[in-house]
Amino acid sequence: MTQESSSTKVAANGGGAGDTGVDAVREVLLGDRLRMYEQRFELLDKTVQSEREALRESFEQRLGQLEVSTRLIESINQLEVSVEAERQTRTGDLKGLAARLDQSAAQFRK
Repeated sequence: MTQESSSTKVAANGGGAGDTGVDAVREVLLGDRLRMYEQRFELLDKTVQSEREALRESFEQRLGQLEVSTRLIESINQLEVSVEAERQTRTGDLKGLAARLDQSAAQFRK
């Protein structure tokens, strides 16, 4: 970078007469390195943003799967309750039927 473009940058940044020399020296000594760091930070920022987006999408997908699993578990629990009620009803019916059969058999033997 030429001294003229450095001076122009300093003037554009609002540097006064006392700041011109310091800013020019800073630009000469650190300008390339600072630009390189800025590029690295921009790349790092883009990488972090893309990783964050990928994690968010993965989280949303897993959350959706969890919601489906939760609904399935609720359905299974409801079915278990229904099956248990049906089992109890049939057990009662079978006991009643067995009692009637026993009565019929006792009457038949008399």
